[in-house]
Amino acid sequence: MIMAGQWDNAIAYQWTGPDNFISIERDNMIASASFSNAGMYTLSVMSPDDCETVESVQVQVPERPLPVHLINFDGFWNPKQKSNDLNWSTDFELNSDYFIIKRSSDQKYFEEIARVKAAGNTSKTVHYNLTDRQIEVDTKYTYTLTNVDLDGRKSDAGTITIQSGIGENFTSGIFPNPANASVNLLLNRDIESTVQIELYNSTGIRLLNYQLIDNTKNRNVLEGLMTEYIAGGVYFIKVTAETREEFHKLVIIK
Repeated sequence: MIMAGQWDNAIAYQWTGPDNFISIERDNMIASASFSNAGMYTLSVMSPDDCETVESVQVQVPERPLPVHLINFDGFWNPKQKSNDLNWSTDFELNSDYFIIKRSSDQKYFEEIARVKAAGNTSKTVHYNLTDRQIEVDTKYTYTLTNVDLDGRKSDAGTITIQSGIGENFTSGIFPNPANASVNLLLNRDIESTVQIELYNSTGIRLLNYQLIDNTKNRNVLEGLMTEYIAGGVYFIKVTAETREEFHKLVIIK
């Protein structure tokens, strides 16, 4: 608040100041003052006998402390629960209302997944945690943490990235192995993408390469592999699907 002080009976007041501030009121309250409001304010006072007095005052706006002081914000993939577990701690909170946690798998679109109630006002260490099970394996997730105070003001608290673990293989083991006739390698689940099959000999030369569509669970992806035309020996099969690769060793006997 800036006030005219001793000039009580003036017929006119004129205030000017930073951030294009202008007022003709005697006393002025600047709500939600920020650093842009700091600086020199000038008051022009006109007395009843047409005498003008001009005075200036330097106004400082102290820095508003952050609502929370974050000690840490981290997370990890929990293979037993198949979840991403988030943890964060604070050692100071001022008018802290709650935390917002958002998640993204592409670092472009972030969706809010939870709100966690904050401690409010404290200078003691407070630990928070969140378990996120609404995730896919083999995916990198980015999480943001935002604090909201009792006035609704938001402040970014931190960002972390968690790589969810690898799930089960999308193919079974080869059987029979060793083989001398037909050979099987089944899909463990439906695959939306194409499945690429590559056959290499023991020296690393690729002998066969083909792709499959309509890949449903239990399909034999080696149904086109005619082992009767392949010499006995050790081979390696590479299966590629959904940006993942799996390798299998195949022994053919004659």
